This record gives sequence, structure tokens and C-alpha cells, in this order.
Amino acid sequence: NDKTSDIHHIGKGKVVIHYVETDEPINYVNDKFIAKKFRYLLFERSVIIEVAKESSIRSFDVVNTHGWLTSSAFALKLLMGIKWVHTLHALERERLKEMSSEDRKFSMFENWVEQTIKFADRFITVSESLKEQLCSVYRIKDKRVDVIKNGVDLDIFYPRTLLKKNNNIRIGFVGRLSEEKGADILIESIEYILKHRENVDFILVIPDIDSIGQSMTTLISYKIKLLELYKKYKKRINIIDKSLTHYELSNIYNSIDIYIQPSY
Repeated sequence: NDKTSDIHHIGKGKVVIHYVETDEPINYVNDKFIAKKFRYLLFERSVIIEVAKESSIRSFDVVNTHGWLTSSAFALKLLMGIKWVHTLHALERERLKEMSSEDRKFSMFENWVEQTIKFADRFITVSESLKEQLCSVYRIKDKRVDVIKNGVDLDIFYPRTLLKKNNNIRIGFVGRLSEEKGADILIESIEYILKHRENVDFILVIPDIDSIGQSMTTLISYKIKLLELYKKYKKRINIIDKSLTHYELSNIYNSIDIYIQPSY
């Protein structure tokens, strides 16, 4: 159920944070991947409701969105006249080209939602190349786009020595188990290295490993192979299957000797 009671106020009430929860469609959608798509739509609905409630107390100057979930911001701009700034980390229609055939099967859904970004008042991209891509694909005028590159909180992420249980070389990975993240290369590399190097172990942070749907046959095959390796080399593979805080991730990064990111 939608919960609106969990509201936090920051800076003497100047910043109001609504923690939005949505119905879990698990009872009527068996496939986890498809259930995740439904959950996105339910979240967008909840955002519209929360903003409408808050607007009855005070008006919004601007709404800022990230990623491809933009239909709620589009509706709020169209129906309530709220200014909209959208931040892009990638274009979904371009990103899907590098993903599995199962992911691309739902490309029409993502493209349909992403089409709404054309109506944003301003844009922020994380790189100059993404700005060029946005302007080219969606015919956005250059003056409507600003570039703010990704940053790092150096109070959290900084080098420090953490004690390890042994002298093994530790290799780490943080990311989704997907084709665009190089899941095939990751698994092949783990298998080869563990077979040929006895002084190496792995720590893998893969928070979505249990949300792979039945229809995602390619990703399921990667998951099965990875779990087979885990069963075979249990003492040398540590899989963390949940999202971590920035502080927890900082400890992970500082505990490894080599970090791998085989993204395409």
C-alpha cells in the first residue's frame, strides 16, 4: 500500500522528503522481470499522488528526474504547470542496443516512456558526448542542455588499508548481472582465474541477481553458471546480493586489490 506518513523535513521544513512505497505486483505477475516493469508504473503513479498532496500545502518550483522514469514528471508539467529538469546518465533507446534480446523485447515500453523527455524545460547530462547524443536523437537545442559530470564524495570514498583474512589477491565487481555490464566476460574471467590461480578470490556485489525474470533466458543462464562457480569455489567467491550504502561500498572498494568493470 502507498504510505504517506513517512515524511521527513530538513532545514526547518524547507526540504520535504516523501518516501514512496508501492503495491508489490507479486501476487498477479509471476515473472520477476515483468513485475519490475509494473512496479515502475506503480511508482510513477505514487509520485504524482505525493506531489499533488504536497502542492496543496506549497507550490513546487521545479521537479528534477533521473533516469528513464519520466512519465510522472511529464504529467505534472502538463497538468500542473511545474517546471521540469531532467538528468540523463544514458539514453535508454541507445543503451538497449547493447542489451540482451530479452531486454530488447520490451524496448517499445522504455522508448514510449523516454519519449516524454522532449517536453522537459532543461536537461543535465553527465558528459559532453551524452549531450551531443541527446541533441541529435531528440532534436533538443544545445542551449537547453548543461553538463554536470559525475562526482565522488571524497569524505566517503578515499584510499585506506583494510585488514584481510588472508594474503590472497582480491578482485571485485559491483554492478548488475546484464549483457551490457559484460556478464559473459565476467563469468568467463572468474572461471579461468580461479582455475589457474590459487591465490585469488572474488567479491561480487550484484544486487539484482534474484530479480531476474523467467523470460530472461540469457541472464538466467549467466546466473546458473555463476552459482555453479560459487558452489564449486565457495571459499573463494563472496556474492553480495543486496544494495549497499555508500559507506559499505567504500569498504568493499578498499578491501580489493583489483577492480573489474567489463561493461560494453
